[in-house]
Amino acid sequence: MKAIWSVVILFEDAQTREKAVKFCDQLVQRFWTHCEFRLTWMEFSALDDPNAARDAHAKAHAADVIVFATRPEGPVPAAVTNWVERSLANRTDREGTLAGLIDTSTILTG
Repeated sequence: MKAIWSVVILFEDAQTREKAVKFCDQLVQRFWTHCEFRLTWMEFSALDDPNAARDAHAKAHAADVIVFATRPEGPVPAAVTNWVERSLANRTDREGTLAGLIDTSTILTG
């Protein structure tokens, strides 16, 4: 029987979601012989909704992997920062993996 990995993916917008899709595709390709995956997708803006944030907290608490896909410029929205702080604090001693995907395609070089 295969292990089941729970993966929560938080993304900023459509472009960063696409980066996260590619990352998750690679994750599945690499480990599909050993694991099944349960993916939960959540856009940053959804965390402004208390019900969606509560659902995301519950899924993150049990997640084996939490992925953040964001752009490098600008601050992270306050709702996302608060969500991260509360979610990680609630994990207590539960182990897991945290992955950060920074979309650098928008950076202008001189």
